[in-house]
Amino acid sequence: VDAASLATGGLRDLAAVLHGLYDVEAPRVATVKPVGDLAVAPSLRARVLEDSWCHAEVYAAARSKPAFRQGGFFRARGTPATWPAQDVSAPTAAIDRFFRAREAPAPWRIHNVSTPWTQIGHASKAKVVYRARVDDTKVIVKQSRKSGDGGGTTVYMELVYLESLRGRPGVPELLGAWWEASRLTYATVDGGEPMSGIDEVPLRKPGARRFATWARERPLQLARSLLACFWSWASAGWFLDDFKDDQFTITKDGDVYLVDGPRALATSPVGRAAVREWSRASQLQADSVVKCARDADCPRTHYSHSCSHPDHACEPGALGAPEARGKCLAEGKCALLSEKTHVFDVANRPWLLPGIAARAEDPAAGDFLRSLIRLASAEAPEDRPSFAELLDRLDQFEKSHRRRA
Repeated sequence: VDAASLATGGLRDLAAVLHGLYDVEAPRVATVKPVGDLAVAPSLRARVLEDSWCHAEVYAAARSKPAFRQGGFFRARGTPATWPAQDVSAPTAAIDRFFRAREAPAPWRIHNVSTPWTQIGHASKAKVVYRARVDDTKVIVKQSRKSGDGGGTTVYMELVYLESLRGRPGVPELLGAWWEASRLTYATVDGGEPMSGIDEVPLRKPGARRFATWARERPLQLARSLLACFWSWASAGWFLDDFKDDQFTITKDGDVYLVDGPRALATSPVGRAAVREWSRASQLQADSVVKCARDADCPRTHYSHSCSHPDHACEPGALGAPEARGKCLAEGKCALLSEKTHVFDVANRPWLLPGIAARAEDPAAGDFLRSLIRLASAEAPEDRPSFAELLDRLDQFEKSHRRRA
């Protein structure tokens, strides 16, 4: 490590590099406490990334090793303390170079996907989604609908999401990106089938049938998969405003993925980095302090998340968090959005924790999940547990449950 790294807080990048080298089969992995913050000095940050061996390619090569064994991350050993930490500087710089100089980051394994592509669902304003194959592997191909998509755009932010959270549970592996007839195109692993339609009778959609089977037969494993997915991005400054069941998928192994990139909280490290590099950025969720005299003075999130729009009702049984609906606190400031907002969400959507608890064949598991739902449904965000704390409670219950069995 060169002197510049040590002098400017480059240990943060070094920690991410070393963190990516762990082996999940090891019995224990020490937690590295990052020192310093490269974001405070952008010019020095750039020099560190250029001159030190903490350069993005080194980071990428170290973290390209799969973090979890085939067959489901919840069966791998590990906790949030040993899962890969989000590293903002190196992956963001790598995506920036891809947009400016067409230089692909080191972990990307493919640079094109042969036809045929089969379109999935309806095209959105930003992109069209397809299923395809690379050799014998199913992949998802997404193509921007805009020609010459540039830095700071919706697609740019999705690539930053995928790259900065590489290796975390529930974040699809980004396989590569390229320009197809001037349209930015990228491929990820196939995360399975959408978790939509679980309230239908009978269950028609494959994702709904998978969810119901796992919830009935292995509710604790499915709950862990779900909570780990949310922990991956919500604890790292990302926020899902367009909150719908078809944004999440489930594999045959019971792994849950968030397949559509969330927004970055505007004050988060990744949100600030995008604005600093491109002057403006799409897919930012406002989270600054707003003064208020009543709840109506406070901003609401998208209707699919806040469940507060009279003409756009959420699914029966769904409830938005108080701060998502607009909550004016006693001190005259609006309650801020945070990870704890999504903690409330997983406890108050019928296709998340309540859907698992309701289907669990094991009465003890169902009762335990309902206890988590009560904790996560606290009115004040500070009274709710974090996702890491929910996962810890679940792990402790599983251990005691196995001993009793």
